[in-house]
Amino acid sequence: MVDSVAVTTPRETSSNVDFPSGPTFTELLDSEGDIAWVRYKVWSADWYTEALSNLVAVLGAYDRYVGVEMAIDGALGALSGAFDASVASLIRSAERFLNTPEAKRTPAHLYKWATFKKLANGTAVTSYQGVPELISEVDQALAGEKSESPTGWLAVLRRLRNRTTHQTTLPRTWGVADDGASVVIGVSGLPALDPLEYLKESCDRVSDITERVLRIANSLAPTSAYTPLARTAWRIRPVTR
Repeated sequence: MVDSVAVTTPRETSSNVDFPSGPTFTELLDSEGDIAWVRYKVWSADWYTEALSNLVAVLGAYDRYVGVEMAIDGALGALSGAFDASVASLIRSAERFLNTPEAKRTPAHLYKWATFKKLANGTAVTSYQGVPELISEVDQALAGEKSESPTGWLAVLRRLRNRTTHQTTLPRTWGVADDGASVVIGVSGLPALDPLEYLKESCDRVSDITERVLRIANSLAPTSAYTPLARTAWRIRPVTR
């Protein structure tokens, strides 16, 4: 007979981060439909980034504390999701613009950037105001997304999101190439980039590109009133110690 062994499990500790409870995301962002949903995801990434800022101010390190992991994982997931949601809105708007029959419209599980480009190719959508520039910008941002070492800033962001999904954590060595386009994880000899600063910049960049997508989508086939976003209201607040 084996004697039982008492096992002690560490309990989680509290922090100075307050999880939001309300209002609804449409009220918070003063918008509706696709616009509100995409902006909510960016707002969520901002919130996780601010939570990381407050946690690191107290903990003094990016060690593998539960709260730190949750904040990084949450921010990367929300930012990637914001782009996906904006592309979904663009596809639906393009199909309404082209009067695509309901039965032939793209099912939700196939929404992705390549789907939009295939849908728009050879139609009036490709020459619509702002669309050629948008396609060029997004293609550059997604450069190398299927390669081992992506170079576009959005491709890098999404690869980091995948890494936190498929592996246990992100190594705490962050670096950027000289052109500032690619992030290399766990490689020495490159300029150090603080995870918090990277996420702050990523929040701004994702906000900028998704707002462009939403503006064009709503112009192709208006679903709700689009008003420019006051991004400064979303910036990370100073950390209080």
